[in-house]
Amino acid sequence: MVIVCSTAAGHGQTPAPGTGRSNPLPLILVATGAVVTLGVLVAWFLSQRVSTASPPPPVKVSAPPAPPRPLQTPAPPPPSRVKPLSQASVLLHTGRQKAERGDHREAIQDFDRVLGQEPQNAEAYYERGVAYRRLQDYSQALADLNQAILFNPNMGEAYYNRGLIRFKVKDYQRAVEDYSKALEFNAEAAEFYHNRSLARRKLGDYEGASSDYKKALDLNPNYRYIHKEVTTHKQRMGADDFYERGLVKMEKGDYKGALEELNQALRMDTDLAPCYFDRAKVRLAIGDEVGGVDDLRKAADLFLEIGDTERCDQVAEVLKMQRFRDV
Repeated sequence: MVIVCSTAAGHGQTPAPGTGRSNPLPLILVATGAVVTLGVLVAWFLSQRVSTASPPPPVKVSAPPAPPRPLQTPAPPPPSRVKPLSQASVLLHTGRQKAERGDHREAIQDFDRVLGQEPQNAEAYYERGVAYRRLQDYSQALADLNQAILFNPNMGEAYYNRGLIRFKVKDYQRAVEDYSKALEFNAEAAEFYHNRSLARRKLGDYEGASSDYKKALDLNPNYRYIHKEVTTHKQRMGADDFYERGLVKMEKGDYKGALEELNQALRMDTDLAPCYFDRAKVRLAIGDEVGGVDDLRKAADLFLEIGDTERCDQVAEVLKMQRFRDV
């Protein structure tokens, strides 16, 4: 920067007239330039400090690559939920198989072993009770069925089998009660209605007996006793009606009237097995032994043909007694 000063003393000259005061403009310009220059310097200095104080921008660091996942071994299969059969269950199953083959005494031994392991096994008591009933040991059978019902009051078949035993020992009222209880668990069992019909007839409840018998046939027209297929409902019910009327007269001791009704029933349905059985009883009661034996044989053949081995055995027992009587 250049500062110019004018003086006359240096040259020995006196100032010209009218110029005794100096001009201030050059000084003002110099001062203004100095201020501007200082402001620029201060601004530059402050900008440098701000730049120095601000943190550097963050450096993006890429994450290291993930390590490879280890190979997973397959999970073991879940444990089986099927429990192995217990020894008692196996014995119960084998006992049932033996009973189905007719080996009731061996079956009873298996049921004894089951109850030795599980003293409250209702199924074992039931199966053993049925086996004893087959062997005609009604006292032991009744005791076992009572236990089965005690441990499982909802076992309808146990009530039914107990009813069969009570019918055998001529406890007809309680037989009806057991059959009725069994029907609470299975109202579609034709067999239950039929056997309750027999018990009610023994009590003189002929109306109830007839109703039960017809109910059994409605549920299964070919059930157990009616082997022949009947073409019309009216014809089937006609034969059944005569049969029922014959049974009522037989129970009242009117053997002549019973024989007429049963004859008419068999004319309408020649394969009505129980009708032959009951007509045999009537004929034997009035002294017609030849006709009675013929009816027994016919009934046995029909029962065997339709697979009713229990009733077939009953007929065989009557035939055996008749032969002993003849001797």
